[in-house]
Amino acid sequence: MWLNKLFMDALVKNPWDVNLLVSLGVLKFVDWKYKEAEVYFMQAIWECPTDYSTWNKYGAAKANYWNTVEAIELYWTALEIRPNLVRTWANLGMAYSNMGQYSEAIGFYLNALSLNPNADHIWDYIKSASFHMWSKEFMEMAKHWDINLFWLHFNVIDPKNLPQPSYEKLFSHPLVNSRTI
Repeated sequence: MWLNKLFMDALVKNPWDVNLLVSLGVLKFVDWKYKEAEVYFMQAIWECPTDYSTWNKYGAAKANYWNTVEAIELYWTALEIRPNLVRTWANLGMAYSNMGQYSEAIGFYLNALSLNPNADHIWDYIKSASFHMWSKEFMEMAKHWDINLFWLHFNVIDPKNLPQPSYEKLFSHPLVNSRTI
């Protein structure tokens, strides 16, 4: 509680401080106040629209408030800015899993693993999605922690051939252009 007050006092003094806005968003997020977190992340994006991490956090706040479709759009924006963002690939997987689209979810989880093969926890997400789609084959393959076993079933990105970061669509994004002063 006192930490929130300190941050709010600081925000009064500098309402455009991106780090402060993101910090407040994170504080609200961990307190499960996702709608309030969204406001801070949105304000941070207005101040610094090229910050891929804030787009990802904003997407996570939307997803946790069950605005999955909006979250997916925000995740894709984060990936346009930084195509190798492992956390965002995994978040896309979770979003699709929450919508019951388990096969798509596995594809995104595999993309995250192709970028960071040491993200062992993602194998649990793959196992869970495989279970929900009743795929014994995928559950068995996931036990081996070998992404190559999935390549016949999924288009997995090649980390060496990722697209270059792009800001082209970013500045025409409705969120970036919706700021009212």
